[in-house]
Amino acid sequence: MEANPLLDALTDLLGVDHVRADEEALNYYSNDLFFSGSLPIAIVAPETQDQLSQTVKLCTGSGQAVIPRGGGLSYTAGYVLDDKKIGFVVLDTRRLNRIVEINPDNLTITVECGCTWEQVMEATSKHQLRVPMFGPSTGRYSTIGGSLSNNCMFFGSAKAGTSADVVLGLDVVTADGTVITTGSGAIEHGRPFFRNHGPDMTGLFLNDAGALGVKATATLRLEPIPAGIAFATYSFDHFNDLIPAIQSVGKTGLASECLGAGPANGEKGPSLHIVTEGWTQEIADASMAVLHELIGSDGQSQEAVVPTFIRTSPYAFVESPIDAQGRLQIWTHGVFPYGQSLAAYETFKGV
Repeated sequence: MEANPLLDALTDLLGVDHVRADEEALNYYSNDLFFSGSLPIAIVAPETQDQLSQTVKLCTGSGQAVIPRGGGLSYTAGYVLDDKKIGFVVLDTRRLNRIVEINPDNLTITVECGCTWEQVMEATSKHQLRVPMFGPSTGRYSTIGGSLSNNCMFFGSAKAGTSADVVLGLDVVTADGTVITTGSGAIEHGRPFFRNHGPDMTGLFLNDAGALGVKATATLRLEPIPAGIAFATYSFDHFNDLIPAIQSVGKTGLASECLGAGPANGEKGPSLHIVTEGWTQEIADASMAVLHELIGSDGQSQEAVVPTFIRTSPYAFVESPIDAQGRLQIWTHGVFPYGQSLAAYETFKGV
């Protein structure tokens, strides 16, 4: 490693194993799944919130930008900087991976933002609890901080919304190393159980791609895991038939997941995969029966292999990202008003 006052100071703070400036590391961390960018001057990995605060202060005080990186699963240049005029340090948050507190009485969990969604599920399920939106399909590696920075959604999203909708409060390290606490946890002797303590400061730091601060800890809502679950799959002739069905299902609020997918091998048209849940199996089945009537003859009922498999192995998607033709599968999402979703699809298809 070349002599550099900043790197020397970071090494003194974090240890030689957690400050990397070798060519292999710099090249690796300057790429995501699709995009390549400029090389950082170093990769650093703090282990505690205090180390995180001091690291950011050292970097910005030396004129270097700080780019936070979670599990590295971005495909939208979320942590890739393509600007050779700016010096920057990549902040690897994965050592900040502790479960701080699970509070079954208040239905909250506080975690360091390098935790993965799978870690969170493993911890909360011991109490028969879960986060209502319990992560993306890549949750074996996707971190809480990365997801909160990029508005992720998947499991439970048809009912619970995106990752931003389950956050109650944050500890955020700003550019000068200051730690800001948001939500009711900011009150002296307060508990992080309520998102607003005055204006919604929590929302300011969500979906910012890490630009406004580095998320250190997050408190998320919990709910009891429902006892009942039901699955259904429907095939459609065209996306123009599928999308109105998704709109109708979404408006009921009865589905936990409602996933539309393009035609797979041997299929003529797209498919719709639905999961309903309830505090009893009868409630889950009754909700699915309502949706079946709503979809009617527009969709052809099929064996519900896909939603059943996804829920059986919820974070296994990253183990098989290649389809039968050797193409990389990337599940994208967007949030649109119901009335504009069909137009959004037509626009996307034309790109």
